[in-house]
Amino acid sequence: MSKTSAVLIAAGITTCIVLALTAYALQTKYDFTTHGGVLVGLLVALLVCGLIKVFLPHSKTLEIVYAGGGALLFSAYLVWDVQRLMYGKESQIGVDDYVLAAISIYLDILNIFLNVLRILQEVQNR
Repeated sequence: MSKTSAVLIAAGITTCIVLALTAYALQTKYDFTTHGGVLVGLLVALLVCGLIKVFLPHSKTLEIVYAGGGALLFSAYLVWDVQRLMYGKESQIGVDDYVLAAISIYLDILNIFLNVLRILQEVQNR
């Protein structure tokens, strides 16, 4: 698999993930906007794991697990941000904050893409 095909495959996987999670966030009755604190805690844990990973010898398995955890975390952030934008009960984005909401959703999608691409590159190099 060439680098170009890995990028295209990652873009396709990311598109499928984003469409599925956005549809889920819009139709579910469960309110994910109450879990903002949990998401921040998981983000800090991912950051600490990344700092620890710097001091460990390079392991493809560890890299795949780390990228998978990042993809899952930013997928949860995508659901949280979409619900905050549309109808959040606990925390809703105000009328003046739609630009910030769009940037947040863009960054969620970008991080999902980068983590999926990292997984594909590590699998390709095995």
